[in-house]
Amino acid sequence: MKNSLYISSSEKSAGSFITAIGIFHHLKKLFKRVGFFRPIGSEYSSKIELINDYFGLDEDIHNCYGMSKDEASRLISEGKMNDVSEIILQKYSKYKKNYDFVLLHGFNSSTLDSNISKDFNISLAKNLNALFMPVLNGHDKTISRIKQSVQLEKDYIQKSKVSHLWTAITRVDKKNLSKLSDDGALFLRECPTLGSLSLETIREKLDCDIVSAHTSLIEHYIDKRIIADMSIDMLSEKLTEDDLIIVSKNNSDTLLSLLYAQNSRDVLKIGAILLVGDGELPKQTMQILKGINNIDTIILDTKINAYEVAEKIESLDVRMSKQEKAKIKYAIELVQEQIPLEVLKDKLNVSYEDIMTPFMFEHYIFQKAKENMKNIVLPESNDDRILQASCFLQNKNIVNITLLGDKDEIINKSKSLGLDASKINIVNPKTSKLKKPMVDELYKLRKHKGLTKDNAIDLLEDMTYFATMMVQMGYADGMVSGAIHTTANTIRPALQIIKCEDNIDIVSSVFFMCMDTKVLMFGDCAINQNPDAKALAQIAISSAKLSKQFGFEPKIAMMSYSSGGSGAGKDVEKVQEATKIVQKNKDILVEGPLQYDSAIDKKVGKLKMPDSKVAGVANVLIFPDLNTGNNTYKAVQRSSNTIAIGPILQGLRKPVNDLSRGCNKDDIINTVVITALQAVSNSL
Repeated sequence: MKNSLYISSSEKSAGSFITAIGIFHHLKKLFKRVGFFRPIGSEYSSKIELINDYFGLDEDIHNCYGMSKDEASRLISEGKMNDVSEIILQKYSKYKKNYDFVLLHGFNSSTLDSNISKDFNISLAKNLNALFMPVLNGHDKTISRIKQSVQLEKDYIQKSKVSHLWTAITRVDKKNLSKLSDDGALFLRECPTLGSLSLETIREKLDCDIVSAHTSLIEHYIDKRIIADMSIDMLSEKLTEDDLIIVSKNNSDTLLSLLYAQNSRDVLKIGAILLVGDGELPKQTMQILKGINNIDTIILDTKINAYEVAEKIESLDVRMSKQEKAKIKYAIELVQEQIPLEVLKDKLNVSYEDIMTPFMFEHYIFQKAKENMKNIVLPESNDDRILQASCFLQNKNIVNITLLGDKDEIINKSKSLGLDASKINIVNPKTSKLKKPMVDELYKLRKHKGLTKDNAIDLLEDMTYFATMMVQMGYADGMVSGAIHTTANTIRPALQIIKCEDNIDIVSSVFFMCMDTKVLMFGDCAINQNPDAKALAQIAISSAKLSKQFGFEPKIAMMSYSSGGSGAGKDVEKVQEATKIVQKNKDILVEGPLQYDSAIDKKVGKLKMPDSKVAGVANVLIFPDLNTGNNTYKAVQRSSNTIAIGPILQGLRKPVNDLSRGCNKDDIINTVVITALQAVSNSL
């Protein structure tokens, strides 16, 4: 079950906050601790203040929003949309730790100066791993148009791959409610009071004096405004108890006629009177007013003229404040009418597939790396991309970086690129005090292979060997290389010095395939050309271990051109044998052979392998050979805008990872962070 719900308006004047109040009231009955969070808000947010005050949340308002409107607008105007998401996610991650369930209230496109579409709300809902509930405006819409809107919204959300709770349609004509039904939607009737202004708001904004008030102004709402420039007979046909009559102070006759008519409820029902215009009421009129017994009409007085008053009232915001307890109760009752508590409870307990967007995955690995701060050595300091990534990681305090090379050269080159490398640890292999103990250790490790001390000295002139020895001897927690060196140059020293883990005979690799709403692991797509059944099983076992290090329980699919027993041949038999070897590990969930569609598509998996616990939901895919794996990962990467992070090496006692020579700054950053997390797991 997910523990958060994201509600946002998909149309103007839809009343998403009113819906949120009602839902929040229900959630308070279902969960012990319920929080309220706005991705974009401020310390003056009336919505946050209202929820905190009415529902008694003991929370500092500064903790209840991600960032301010001004800050979001600035970053978006600079093209830094990802920074907006990152800041919001970081603050929300801290906030939600204190709650069993969090209701998030999104923003309208008009909230920001930039033209932000509802896509950003949906993107945030996915990245915050929340259920999504859009709110549409049903006011003045026909039944067929409402149904069409619901279907369009459903299609759009399905395409967006966000977990959808309901679509709410508010302000529906009451007579149409019984004619509307949809499992994926809920329909809330029009409630005029919720779109009305309180007299207290009018009094405050128009700087009115109170002439007469028999009841609380904050609980008296106005439906429409009428300027009294017509006869009483004509007015009586138009007025209701929820109307505000605007009367000029120069028109005493109309005022008095209204009040006398009000005394006879059969003649006229008056909600309130607003006296407008400069000056005072005539003395004679005031005396008559005092003589009228039991005036139970609210009368306000302002110096502004009638038509300016009408314009100002029209422009006033109808949003409720924390003082408007009656409106809050209306909102709660409105939701309760259409959503019984048990219905919401059942809906929230539906089993939703966990979503992991690329942004969420990146945030997860960055936060975990920050919490542990491992030291990763990069031997290729003469590459601009390495310098850019290193400065980013060190200055953001995500990973401690060690670069190999001449310090002055590295600092000067960094400055020429506009970078600050002052915080980075720089080791010069030629002058470092580490070299002598490294020579001794390398000789000790490799003398049985005929290595002499002179050979060891020569090998350590190679930056990659020097970096590998730093990892072996604990001077660094991991190494990343390959931006300008081949895979063989990176792996060979690691195999000779660090060597494989116990019970593992081969080094293999995986790619983290960050798709729109999930992350899969593909292995081996970079190193082993044609592994036999035993090697294939070891690749799967190493991949299972790695997946657990990154927070997801492995469901391993051993890939083939056959699902179950649908095909035959040596290649299928190899996968079958490898699967049996892996299954000896009772804590690993594995199935094979499986075809790609059977592995990741629920419908196909259920059709072809109905009894399988892996088919359709696999998150680790092990390919039978390099040809299949390499082509598949590249096809998926290029055809579906998938972010491929890797290759990530596995099977070594300490983490060493290889970069593609075509890598960019972000590729390096991600690989270094993943290497740091591998080091975290090794240290546990």
